[in-house]
Amino acid sequence: MFTVKQAENHVPGVADFHLLNTCNSQKYLYPQRRPITVLERPIRGLRVFGPRPDLVIPITKVSPHMDRQAQLNARLVVTKDFDAWTFQRSILRPWGPSILLELGIYLALHLGVGRIVVVGWDLDDPARTAYTHFYEERPERWAAWHKRVRELLPMRAFGFVGWIRHHLGMVYNKCYVEPDETRRVIEASGPLYQWLANQGVSLELASERSHLDPRIPRIRL
Repeated sequence: MFTVKQAENHVPGVADFHLLNTCNSQKYLYPQRRPITVLERPIRGLRVFGPRPDLVIPITKVSPHMDRQAQLNARLVVTKDFDAWTFQRSILRPWGPSILLELGIYLALHLGVGRIVVVGWDLDDPARTAYTHFYEERPERWAAWHKRVRELLPMRAFGFVGWIRHHLGMVYNKCYVEPDETRRVIEASGPLYQWLANQGVSLELASERSHLDPRIPRIRL
C-alpha cells in the first residue's frame, strides 16, 4: 500500500511506501510504523527538512532553453508517452504533473502489481486552480499566498520560513499549479488507463465525485 504525502496522517501505520515530493511538505512522525519513504525531487529545487528519505529519486527538469509553452507541452499529461518513463527505461521521473503520474503508478508497475486501486484521486472540479484533497478545503487560496511570498522573499529567507513551519508541524513549500493542470490530468487519465490495461494491469478508482475518465471503473471499499 502507498500513501501520498498528507494522506499518511489519516491512515497511519498501514502503508508500505510513503510517497513524497518537495511540494506541500510537512513533518511526519510515524507514531505506529514507519513505511519506506520515497522522495522525488529536482536536482535544484525547494528544500525539504527532516530525516533523509529511504529513497531519493530525481525528477527531470525540462530544458531551460525551451520557451514556456514548449516546456508545458513536454509534460507527461500532454505527451501521454507513458511507455518512455517506466523504471526499466529511466530512473528519472518526468514532469507529470502529479506525484501519482510521476512516481506512484510507475512504482506500483515496477513492483509487479496487477491491480491498482486509487483512493482520493478526486480532481472534482477542472476549473479550480489547485488540487483538491479529501483532507483540505480551498487549497488554491493557500497556494496563491505561498506563490506571492516566494516572489517577495529571497530564497534563503524563504527556506528559513519553511524550516520554521516544518518544526511547527505545518505544511510548507506550497507550489503553484498551472491553470490547465487539473484539466490536463483528467484528459490523460483515459490514455493512462488504457496503457496500463495493455500492460496487464487494472486501474480502479474509489471515489464518488472524481472527474477522471469514466472508463476507469469506480468501486466501493
